[in-house]
Amino acid sequence: MIKLKLFGLVILATALIIGGCGKKVHNTDTAYGFTKFELKIDVSGEEDVKAEYKMKTNKIEAEYINKAHKIKLKGDPAMDELNKIFTEIELTKDQSQQDVIDKVLKAVDVDNFSKFKLKIEYDNGTKLEFEDEL
Repeated sequence: MIKLKLFGLVILATALIIGGCGKKVHNTDTAYGFTKFELKIDVSGEEDVKAEYKMKTNKIEAEYINKAHKIKLKGDPAMDELNKIFTEIELTKDQSQQDVIDKVLKAVDVDNFSKFKLKIEYDNGTKLEFEDEL
């Protein structure tokens, strides 16, 4: 009986040691390649489009406003709309500012703007900012 208890104790200790020594792997990749997306587009001097996407540890914050199309969404409904936009624009770290602006304007259905501002933080920590005024 003592041998059986000792054997059980050895197995338990081994399991604890192996479990404690394991490496945790954190997947930092996201479906879109970025963890933060903040967009503001002014038309005729007034904010017309606002889109915010922030991926936190275990939570996503999303908001999408497009006044011209009478859209004002938060949470999951906003994420559904942003998913369509992100899929259409397919942003990468090496695109030119004009290419990014053109793709975003098309995706949110804005023809002319007075001010365009976009901040993106990619998975690897790279931060890009695109700004233009007409």
